[in-house]
Formats: sequence, C-alpha cells, structure tokens
Amino acid sequence: MQTMKHIYLFLSVLAACLLAVGCTEDPVIGDGVIGAEVPVVVTDPVDVGTVTATSITISGKIVQENGAPVTARGFQWKKTDEDAYPQDNTIEAGEGKGDFSITITALKNATDYHIRAYAVNREGTGYGEVKSFQTIPGLGSVETIDVQQIKSGSAVAVGKILLSGEGEILHRGFYYSEAPFHLTATKDSVISTMETDSFTCVLKDLKPETHYYVQSFVTNRFGTFTGDQKVFDTKASFERVETLKPQPIDVQSALAVGRVVASGEGVILRKGFYYAEAPFTLATAAKDSVVSTMETDSFTCKLTGLKPGTTYYVRAFITNRFNTLVGEQEEFTTSDGKATLGGLGVIPSFAGISVTATVARDGGYAVTERGFCYSESNEYPTVADTKIICGNETAFFTALLTDLQPGTKYYIRAYAVNRYGTAYGEVFPASLLNTLPTVGSLSHGFPKAGVMSVGGQVTDKGMSDIIAAGICWALHPNPVVETDNVVILAQRPGTFQTELTGIQGGATYYVRVFARNDVGITYSETDTISPPAVFETKSTAFGGSLRQTHSASYVTLDGRGYLLGGDAGASRISEFYSFDPVFSWRKLISYDAERSLILTAVARNTLFAFGGIGNDKKASSDFYYYSSSTNQWTAVRGDRGRPMGMYGSAGCAINNTIYFIGGVRDDNLLNDVWAYNTVSLTWERKGPMPSAFEKQYGGFAAVINDVIYTGLGQVTLGGDKPGSSQLWQTADGGTSWLQTTSTGSSGTYMAGTVYRNKIYIVDSLGVIWVFDTENKTWAHKSILPDSYKGNVHCMYAIGDTIYIGLSGNSQTMMAYYPLWDSFKDDNYYNK
Repeated sequence: MQTMKHIYLFLSVLAACLLAVGCTEDPVIGDGVIGAEVPVVVTDPVDVGTVTATSITISGKIVQENGAPVTARGFQWKKTDEDAYPQDNTIEAGEGKGDFSITITALKNATDYHIRAYAVNREGTGYGEVKSFQTIPGLGSVETIDVQQIKSGSAVAVGKILLSGEGEILHRGFYYSEAPFHLTATKDSVISTMETDSFTCVLKDLKPETHYYVQSFVTNRFGTFTGDQKVFDTKASFERVETLKPQPIDVQSALAVGRVVASGEGVILRKGFYYAEAPFTLATAAKDSVVSTMETDSFTCKLTGLKPGTTYYVRAFITNRFNTLVGEQEEFTTSDGKATLGGLGVIPSFAGISVTATVARDGGYAVTERGFCYSESNEYPTVADTKIICGNETAFFTALLTDLQPGTKYYIRAYAVNRYGTAYGEVFPASLLNTLPTVGSLSHGFPKAGVMSVGGQVTDKGMSDIIAAGICWALHPNPVVETDNVVILAQRPGTFQTELTGIQGGATYYVRVFARNDVGITYSETDTISPPAVFETKSTAFGGSLRQTHSASYVTLDGRGYLLGGDAGASRISEFYSFDPVFSWRKLISYDAERSLILTAVARNTLFAFGGIGNDKKASSDFYYYSSSTNQWTAVRGDRGRPMGMYGSAGCAINNTIYFIGGVRDDNLLNDVWAYNTVSLTWERKGPMPSAFEKQYGGFAAVINDVIYTGLGQVTLGGDKPGSSQLWQTADGGTSWLQTTSTGSSGTYMAGTVYRNKIYIVDSLGVIWVFDTENKTWAHKSILPDSYKGNVHCMYAIGDTIYIGLSGNSQTMMAYYPLWDSFKDDNYYNK
C-alpha cells in the first residue's frame, strides 16, 4: 500500500512540470516541429457600425500557430437558414500570426448571417467562434405631408423624403385608392418627376364627392418604402347636362336635343347622346352613341337608322378631362310609318249606316287605299272582314253600309294603306235603327231564401210604342212569353225590377228580358241562374253505434237535437248524444238502462224519458229527466198514478203537461193517451183514442199553438202493413179528437219535426211532406238522396234549417233548407 502512494506522488510532480513547460509564449517555429497542431483563431465581436445593407467589416486574431506557421487566414459566412458554409462565401486576409480584418461585400440587405474566422497551417484549419449579424434594409423613410388643391376630379398630393436609404432613388410618388390600403389590393399610383426631397403629384381622374386615401412612396434598388396614409374628399362636380325631349323626324330618324347646364372643371372635350331600345337603368342594355359638332351649350344630334314603330331611350352626355357626365334619360317612339285616321262618324238609319272618316296624316308616304271594314263578330274588324273601298283621292271619305241585318250589332272602323301597311281608326259599334224594341241585359240576385230579384231594361222602343215589357222564365232553355212564366213590369223604355217568390233551391232557371211593340217581340240573351241547393250534406259524421230504423228516440231542446237509445244489432243500447250545427255530434252521459223505443218529450225546458223496451224484451216503466246544464239523468220519484211499462208511444207537451199517445205493452198495440203533469207529479189516463184511430206505435206527436197533432205510426208489430197515413188533432188536451187529411204518401212515416207552425215529415221513399195546420192540407216537397231513403232516424228543426239523418247507409246529417223548397209535385221540374 505504501508503494502505491509513492507512485501517485511521482506522477503528480511530473504532470506539473510538463504543464509549466507548455504555457510559455508561442515562439517562432520553423518547419519540421514534431507534435504540431492546427492554429487557434479568435473571431472578434461584430461592430454594428460597420454593417451596411450589403457589407460588413470584421476582424480576428491568430492566438497560437501551434507548432506550424499559419499559411492562410480569413473569414467564412453563411445565411442563418443555411446548413453549411458555401464554398464561395470565403475571403482570405493574409497569413502569419497577429490581428487581421477585412470588409466583406455583395451581401443581401435585411438578411441574417453567421460569420467565423479561420486559420490554416500544415496540420489543418482552425476556426473561431461563430458570430451573428443582420444587414440593414437599405430603405429610407418618407412622409405624406398633405393633399392640396382638391377639386371634383383632381387633387395635389405633397410628400417629403426624410431618409433616402442606401443607393440611388429610382422613383418617388403616391398611391391612392377609395379604400384604406390595408383593406384592398387595388390601388392607383402616380410618379413625380421632381428630384428633390420634397415632391408633389397631381392625382387625376378622380370621382366627384368621393372619399380617397393617399400614401407617399419612394423606391431605391433595395425596394419601396411608404409614408403614412392621408384621407381627403373630392368636391362635388359642377358639370351638368340636361336631356331635352327628342323630336321624332320620321320612321327611321329623330333629333336628340341636349343642353350643357354647367361645364364644371376643364374644357368640354365631347358632347353627344347615348341611345338604346332598353332603359339605361338595365345593366345589360346595349347602347349606341353619337357626338355633336356644335360648340354651344345647347346641342343636337340626328339619330338615324332607327326602327319604325320602336321606343328608344336617349340621354345627353358631356366629357371633360376628368370624366363623362350624363343627363336624365328621355324616351320617344318612332312612327310606324302608317297613316293616321281621324274620328269616325256613324249615322244609323233603318236602311243602312252612313260612315265618314279622315286621313289626318299619311305617315310621309302616299295612301294607296282607304275605306271602312266591319264585322258582326270581330270586335276589331280588319280588311279581311267585310270592307268598302273609298279610293285615295281626298283626305275626307264617306260610305253607306247596306245589306245589314236588323237587330244586329256591327263593329265598324276606317282604314288606310301606304307602303308601311294598313292603319286602322277607332272601333265604333252600331246597328240599324231597329223596328223591334231593344232590351238590355238581365240583372239578378237572391235577397232572401226562396226569393230571386230580377231586373232588366228597355233601351229603345223601336218603330212603335211598347205594349208590354218584363221578365219571362222557365226551367228549360229559351223561355217564351206565350207558354212560360211571365211578369209584365213596364210599357215604356227604362229600367224595371221585381222579386220572384217560390224559387226552388238547386233548380236551374232560364230567365230573360222581353219587350213587345206593334212590330213584334225582342228577347235578351238567356241567363242561367242556379239558386242555393235545398239539401247539403254535413261533413262531420256521427260517432255512435249504428241503429235500426224506428228504434232510437229523438227530441229538440235549446237549439240542439238529442238522440237516445235504440237497437244496435240484436241488443239495446244506452248511448245518448247531442247535435248542434256548430259543434256537430257530442257524446253525453249514457241513459241509466239499455232501452229502445223510449218515450220522450220536452216540458219546462227539460227532457223527460219514460219506459222503453230492454234486452229482456219487456216494457219498462222507468221514468227519468235529463239536465243539460249538469249532463245528468235523474229518476223521477214521488209521482202518482204512473202507468204500467210501455214503449214506442209518441210524445209531446203543452206547457207543464206531457202527453204519450199509443205505444206497445205486452205485445199489444195501444190507443191510450196518458198525460203527466210535471208540476203536480201526477199521471192521468185521458181515455182511448176514437175508434177510427188505428192503434199504433213509433208515430208522430207535436204541439202547435196548443193543439196536439199525432198519428202516422206503425199499425202492426211485424211491420207487414204500411203505417198509418192519418193525422189527428185535439185542442182540449186529449178529451176530443178530430181526424185531419191523409198525407197522400205511399210510404211509411220515418221521422218528423215542426218548423214555422208546419209539420215536416219524411217517408220511407225519401219524400218530404209538409202539413199546413191552417188549411189542413199536405204538400209534397223535395226528395232526399237515395242513401237516406228508408233509413232516417232523426229530424231536428234548428234555426231555418231542418237536419235529417243517421241512415243505415250514412252516418252524416243532411241539412234541408225548407225556405228554398218550392217543390209542388212530380211534374214541377218539367214545367
């Protein structure tokens, strides 16, 4: 271990001696020294004061030759973005030891460089550390001073060079634009010819009243440098030109007229007119131009080569050194070259029509033919229709039109022909003086249901006085006074009007005006008139169950119809619905039991329901009343003398008393009359109907002016016989009865209601019958559509409409308008 310590001590002393020998000053070394190395060289810091746009002066130092003489020294440089030093970017600065410096040229302005010193001996090349520098841009600075002498089309820009930069100034001037320079790449420029630091330029061809931006610029060999931007507004232009009304000359030329109102800046270089066949407001409109040689403020130009009969648009223009200004556009139309005709004179007589006319202008070319053309069908007659030639000798010409038909209107106009074609005058309609009367057209309207207002006019009596005038009509075309409906309204020319009553809705009427004198009769054209229909299908369908005929009960209360119970197939139902014209069908609370043929009547504004037949085929004596305000059925309690169960009775009410007539009990038809007082809650059997009254069920009952009308029911339970056609009435509450007339129907009663104190019923053939309670007669009215025949379940009179419906074939209601139904018998439509 002691031996190793002595070895370490010896090596340390030896290393210190060798280091002391190596740090001595580098001596002059000759060739052939063993152990020489590459020289040590230093790159001095860059002096920015020596850096220009294209050069730099740089210095370095050989620190040690390291055993071999330095045979070359200098610098290498490259751009900072280059990976290696290019071979051409090396410059020598002598040889040997010591300091050295050199100026490097041909650099690129505004560029980042790396540079380093180098030294070469026989052992190789040593390099100094890398220094960085940037060449200066070489540009100067310029200031935009002002914009002066601003006019509508020009201005003077003023600039000053503050620093010229390196190298010769090549250009100086100004950029200008209508938008800020940082927002647009589009700009104009102007170059000054001045060579001083302060310089100006005239900005030309500017727009009046326009905002401009201007910026000075200077260009040397390194590039262009700019000043700040200034803004200015050009003044209003005082140039103004006016386009006056052009003067057409002939079919192919016109004289355009303009006037310089204000000449503005500078000399007017040109003045003239643009013209085109389309308005100048259209961007695509092509235009021609013509220049005037006149030097006065007012100037004209002849426009030639125009098209005949064509509209042109023209506008004056003037041009000065700044711009071209235009006036407002005017329009004119060249003549079509045809002749112009004066007013037509027409004098009709019984034998013919005398006509006169004048050629007011010949269009500049001789008229070769003139005359009159006329037609009874062509409202604008031409020479292709009937014509009379009058020659071409004079401007005024006349003719007599003969061989005309009495009562016929003719359309007449004059014509004239020249090389450009045929010209026509205004059309005048005329007729021979008529021996027959002349009538005007028909007017009509419908002031109320079942009424048609009609009117007419006699415009001329003809050769003799009017004997009779008025309206005739029928349900077939071309009615005549001899065989059809007639109303006489006048015996002299003039207007007249009347109202026709008993009009059948949905029919087609043929109506015309007539007038007769001693010579004969005249009719107007026939008007076809269709009044509103008698029937109208309502679109909203009933949503309840389908019911068998004569099984459901129905009443009208407070402007609504109600439908209760019935047979839906093999079973009875308890469904209860209301109907109104606005909201159509609405499902209400069901009846307390499933029943059909329930007895119903309305008293004291309340619906009462009694009896009916259930699914057990037994007659019920249940008695309920319904409140429409609460939508509730309530059982009647405490009544006295209630009859045994029954069904199918006809019900009605006088004041507080309900009457039930006929019906079925224990499979037997009844002719009983039961009265129930809704105040005292007592029942009274009024006794049987007269023996002539057929026992029945499912019939009709109603009260009109305190008289009960009843009857029309089924007289057999099996329905193997037609129902009764008799209607009975009582005026003493059922004590005595009177038989009225038979309906005359060959069908069976289906449903009925009361409207305006008349009884309306529908039979199984779909025929509507009306009973007049004053004269005790039945009238046959219109017939329902086939889908309703034999299948009507209910009938409600609401307002002026009777609603009929719910057939087995249709779940919709049919609106029937009785005021429009004037149907009288089967032959009515054949009249």
